[in-house]
Amino acid sequence: MTDRMAQLATNVNQKLQAELKTILQELSGSRSDAEDIRIAREAQEPLRFTLENLDNFSVGRTGITFLYDAGYPHAIQAFEPVGHYFFSYSELKPYIKPDGPLGQFLH
Repeated sequence: MTDRMAQLATNVNQKLQAELKTILQELSGSRSDAEDIRIAREAQEPLRFTLENLDNFSVGRTGITFLYDAGYPHAIQAFEPVGHYFFSYSELKPYIKPDGPLGQFLH
């Protein structure tokens, strides 16, 4: 089970990293100065979605949204990722126990 949960964390991390890349691309394409881009890049370096982060989620009718708080200080919150990563129940099927509480959402 730990291997599957590690894979799930990797999948969520891929969405986080894609969002971080988008933030940098948007900054580069805007009128942001080089210092803002450098600060954003440095703030992003340590951000990773790990197994421990799987404990923070929201259950909905159509899937689960994993939540991630980068914890940026107020001065650079404009560069912070939204941190909401949605996965449908069909995407999560390999990770959900059919007889567990989320099994009712598998069809």
